[in-house]
Amino acid sequence: MVDLSAPRVALLIGQLGAGGAERQLCLLARSLLRTRYQPFVVALKAGGALEADLRAAGVETYALRRRHSVDPLRLWSLARILRRRRPLVAHGFDPAGSQYAKLAALITDVPFVIGGTQAMFSQPWRVRMLERVLRHRTDAVITNSEAAKRRWTRSTGYPPERIAVVPNGVDFREMERVPAGFTPLRELLGIPPHEPVVGCLASIYHEKNPGMFVEAAAAVNRADVCARFVWIGDGPLRADMEAAIRRHNLGARVHVLGWRADGRWLARDFDVGVLTSISESLPNSVLEYMYWGVPVVVTDAGGLVELVEHGKSGLVVAKNDAAAMTRAILALLVDPPWARSLGRGGRERILQRHSAEQTAARTIEVYERVIMGRKPGSDASGAGRMAGSSASSGTT
Repeated sequence: MVDLSAPRVALLIGQLGAGGAERQLCLLARSLLRTRYQPFVVALKAGGALEADLRAAGVETYALRRRHSVDPLRLWSLARILRRRRPLVAHGFDPAGSQYAKLAALITDVPFVIGGTQAMFSQPWRVRMLERVLRHRTDAVITNSEAAKRRWTRSTGYPPERIAVVPNGVDFREMERVPAGFTPLRELLGIPPHEPVVGCLASIYHEKNPGMFVEAAAAVNRADVCARFVWIGDGPLRADMEAAIRRHNLGARVHVLGWRADGRWLARDFDVGVLTSISESLPNSVLEYMYWGVPVVVTDAGGLVELVEHGKSGLVVAKNDAAAMTRAILALLVDPPWARSLGRGGRERILQRHSAEQTAARTIEVYERVIMGRKPGSDASGAGRMAGSSASSGTT
């Protein structure tokens, strides 16, 4: 039962599709239900896949009509919700959610506004300009990696001491709840036990560099290593990726499954989990590989070097270096004991540092530092001290 006298937090986001930022918002909203804070979610566009999940978890959720890209009526609808629900904090989770939160705060009495960004991608000039204009109505910014913090400071001029880094978390209990009717990856694709699986769980677009994945698969195949490569995800470059697979005659070795709701559980069958990105903040997919104890090979893009300790919890190679990615994959495939050791190191890192409770506690720490007029990004060593007294000790 939610304590209706608890201070309310409005979590705002552009839409509730199945992306990484959206999933992290859902994790935070569910976790906040177990604290003294009462969350509610506002999506600026209706029809997201995660709307029903939030409501089923008991999170009050609003989805606004999107008539066109510049929509004063949508801002007015948001302002009406904020006036009625009277949150203590409005927390925008992405650029769209942040900017609407700040604009609505100008015409309502929301005391504190937190901006948010979970991406390393370059934002359009209009977004950067509006962020600069609205900086005075922003009490703090939360991002999920030091790399993203540096990028946001450069692009908006926002003071770094007002930006807090709250790494993404993993809902351990959710990971262990296998969906009804689930079919494991090897059974799904008919992969025999003696063939290792090298997998990637990501959308197929430029920043994820799917071409490098295909290049590495071709190189491993030329090395006479009998491995399967599996990409779980979809996106605008899928046709290009599949054309590259045909050019390399890899149709029997590389599988593109498209987006799947059970993707994170399919990844449990990976023998090596990879991410070939040229730009990242702190991706959920690598957190999930590591949670399963899957050894990882990632590029040095953005926050990946903060997540994976090279040689301890995985391997890190230079972005755009397909040859280095290939060597790292082969090294793990030919030395299973070493691969298992890295997998154990990765799992231990996730269990120690990236639980849902830790993410919620660190976020509450930011809220409470802002409420007390303190700079949320100036004392990283204190993260979680205040929040620990508010957050539940159980898993979400």
